Parts: sequence; structure tokens; C-alpha cells
Amino acid sequence: MAALARLVSFLILASLATLAYAAGDREWHRLTAAQQEALMPLASIWAELPAGQRETLLKLGSGYDGLDASGRQRFHRRLLQWTLLTPEQRRLARENYKRLLDMPAAQQARIRQRWQQACEPPSKP
Repeated sequence: MAALARLVSFLILASLATLAYAAGDREWHRLTAAQQEALMPLASIWAELPAGQRETLLKLGSGYDGLDASGRQRFHRRLLQWTLLTPEQRRLARENYKRLLDMPAAQQARIRQRWQQACEPPSKP
């Protein structure tokens, strides 16, 4: 009898997990084709993201159509990097950005230039 109860419990849990996955999948499929293209790097984790974060990402993706090919690649790369940060890491990044905005323009330019140089792929010999 206990084995039957465990089996029934297992089947119920498996059914619930399948329904939850399907609901998340439907969430992704509710997006327009343009939204799916803009947010493609997040397709596999979209259902796991909190609703508020999904709304913010949809707003960010709204400017995707206006980007050229290299801008789209950069958007996808940064989108995934940002989404995978912990909330604490995102908070620190926002604080650092606010500090940058409070600096004089010349100092901002030097920091941006150093940052861009650090992010450039190494040149081939």
C-alpha cells in the first residue's frame, strides 16, 4: 500500500513538473517574433526569470530592431552576461555606474577608454 501511495505521489509530482515546464514554454511563445529574436540568448531560462525581470528585459529588447549587426551581437552578449549576474553583482554594477556619472567628463572619458581597451579582443599577429 505504501509503495502504491509513493507511486501515485511520484506521478502527481511528475505531472505538476510537466505542467510547470509547459507553462514556462508558453510564456516564451507568447512573445512576438521580434521579442524572441532580441531575447534569444535567454530562451532556455526565460520561464525561470522573475516576472519583473522579464518585463525589464522586454523593455530593453524594444530597441533591438534599431541596432546594426555588430550592435545586435553586443546586445546579445551583454544581455546574457547581465542576466547571469547575481542580484548583488547587479547592484554593485549600478552603483559603479552612478559613481562614473558623478565624475568629471574628462575622467569619465579616460575610464571608458581604459575599459574599452580591456574589452577588445587581442589583435592577431
